Amino acid sequence: MSETKRDENGVEIIVQVADGSKKLIRAMKILITFPPTLSALSGFDLRDEESSLSSRWSHKNYYAAAVTNTGLPDGINIANTNPDNQPGSLPLPPFSWQFEYSGEPGYFMVKLVTEGNFTADDAKELIRSDVRRMGRAGVFEASEPEIAAFASHSPETLIVSTDDVRDGFYKKLYALQGEQSTFYTGYTFCTDYSTPLWNYTSGVWI
Repeated sequence: MSETKRDENGVEIIVQVADGSKKLIRAMKILITFPPTLSALSGFDLRDEESSLSSRWSHKNYYAAAVTNTGLPDGINIANTNPDNQPGSLPLPPFSWQFEYSGEPGYFMVKLVTEGNFTADDAKELIRSDVRRMGRAGVFEASEPEIAAFASHSPETLIVSTDDVRDGFYKKLYALQGEQSTFYTGYTFCTDYSTPLWNYTSGVWI
């Protein structure tokens, strides 16, 4: 996104395409589906209220990987728990959520939840260290894991402080719907389950 001009009559967006050229898009409305952080909205003609709200977010990072050469036996899933952390035995970030058998022999899917400053390289090393740790504990005969595929779904789980919530942050956030011909949807405004998300999107777009 290079530049936008939004008002109650519509939207003009200048975008840079793959060959380096710029194109002007005119539309009656724009639907923003990505997490509306201040950095992600760079290039938008933000009003003071939009800038103020977008600057308050903090977030988690969420990574996913396909891993092979782990030594894990096929056909099992391994969930990460911490019995010392109650209630729920849930681990604290950063952690590998689970090693889930993919159905393809030798390959497991790994999901990681981390703090916002945890990098992709940190996440890859955490995967490797978790496999080594399980090997040292005698869970299985450890190998040196290979990360066959890796993706970042960050930023994830945008949150604000309790003081912001008390101050009406979410009321102010939802009041942005339709302002400047701009609408919002996605995990920040609803849920990541597809049916309620599509229903919510249909409602804000009308």
